Amino acid sequence: MANLIESRENILSLEQAIYEYNVVNMETLCNEKYELWSLLEKIHAWFQKIQLDEIETVFSCDSKTKTEQIALLVQASMDKTWELLNTGTWKNVPEYIKHIYSLLGFYKMATTLLSKSPVDWNLKLMEDCIHMLDKGILLGYNNPHMTKAVELLMGLYNAMVNNGHSEIKSNWAAVTSKSSVVMSSWKITGIRGVAIQELSAPSLLTFQSNFLTVRRPVKLRDCVSHWPALAKWDLAYFRKLAGSRLVPIEIGKKYTDEDWSQRLMSLNRFLDEHMCEHSHAYLAQHDLLSQIPQLKQDIVVPDYCYLHPGDNIDSSLPIGDSTNSSLLTDQSGAEEKQSDGFIHNDENEEETEAHHVDLNMWFGPPGTVTPFHWDAKHNLLVQVLGSKRVLLTGPDSHMYPYEGLLNNTSRVDPELDLDILTREFPDFVKHPGKDLKCETSQSNSKEEAQSSVPHNQTPGHLIECTLNPGDMLYIPPKVWHHVRSLSTSISVSFWF
Repeated sequence: MANLIESRENILSLEQAIYEYNVVNMETLCNEKYELWSLLEKIHAWFQKIQLDEIETVFSCDSKTKTEQIALLVQASMDKTWELLNTGTWKNVPEYIKHIYSLLGFYKMATTLLSKSPVDWNLKLMEDCIHMLDKGILLGYNNPHMTKAVELLMGLYNAMVNNGHSEIKSNWAAVTSKSSVVMSSWKITGIRGVAIQELSAPSLLTFQSNFLTVRRPVKLRDCVSHWPALAKWDLAYFRKLAGSRLVPIEIGKKYTDEDWSQRLMSLNRFLDEHMCEHSHAYLAQHDLLSQIPQLKQDIVVPDYCYLHPGDNIDSSLPIGDSTNSSLLTDQSGAEEKQSDGFIHNDENEEETEAHHVDLNMWFGPPGTVTPFHWDAKHNLLVQVLGSKRVLLTGPDSHMYPYEGLLNNTSRVDPELDLDILTREFPDFVKHPGKDLKCETSQSNSKEEAQSSVPHNQTPGHLIECTLNPGDMLYIPPKVWHHVRSLSTSISVSFWF
């Protein structure tokens, strides 16, 4: 009971920081006072009053009635903000509306907890409150104070699991006792590519001059062997660390299909219901590492991400040495600047933006497919768990792109039989674009050499790559790539 009351006090103490964070940003983004602000001020004033009351009086009849009234006010404000979030396109939603929604997510969680005595807190309540915070983070804004609130509730949730909820503990034990990786039954179909060039931890100068500048794909080995994620990341680890967290899941075979959709669900539900072949569910292109900062401790942003084609590099600088300040940003400093979430007018803003790295996670069952598409940024794709097959082809290949918003996505399915491909996409097969100057590495294993043997026919412009744990693939901008998971798979992409 004492621990629960202490946790309740910690939640109340976070309210001031979260309120100030969002109000400062709202004032920066909006010149006029918004109508919902007066409601937020009333809610904030009530929380301030609670913190001045004695802990025993908070659950008196009068106080509980007031809590219920505030909870109704919070819900009404959330309903109004939800309408604004879903009016028009997402990119046109005012930024201050997202800050309001994030703040209201915290208030809904807090009033839900305060409406009950700590002795009545249970796992279902904790999970519901965690989801309220996650909705505020995913649809609004994340910040260190919201992260602390989630970590506090996750601590309570895990403590409850460890104190007598045997059905959940047995589920965790079952996940831990079996292999996390399920292999796909998929057999190679369609066309194949020539084996990609491979290198073991090339120097920064070699990577820049031979690949980054000329935009040539390459598979890199031994660059992330120091990552704790390679030893820690499996399904049991994610379930224990973040099983009750809410995450966005893509539902559908491919995002180009008409029945494709996205849903928010707990990570536990995703693991329980969709971590099997043919489920067609994918946690794709999501910055899970910002939503769950503990995961960032398990990886390191590769130094290659801070290179630029025109930089002058000390040829003696080894991979992993980030001391060349003219080339590489101070990673710890960059993280510190970004961590508070505030809007800064930094005199080095252009340099910071130029070196910004977007991190995304790709987590799914065997058989997930990302169709041929290209990205506007340089991409380092690191495989952490399981394996994937990637096909690549140059920007000038005949790829039959969709029109409109999906013009960076191809209608070509390379896994179709060659006769179907030739009939439906003749230029893709018969008139390949320029190759990507892929030079097969002499160090390729016999198995990898055998895997590059063409099935039916190998168009000269296709490159093929199999990624296993610890492998990193460099994908240049505008290079088309098709990805299939060959097993349960976790990857992290770095766009720069």
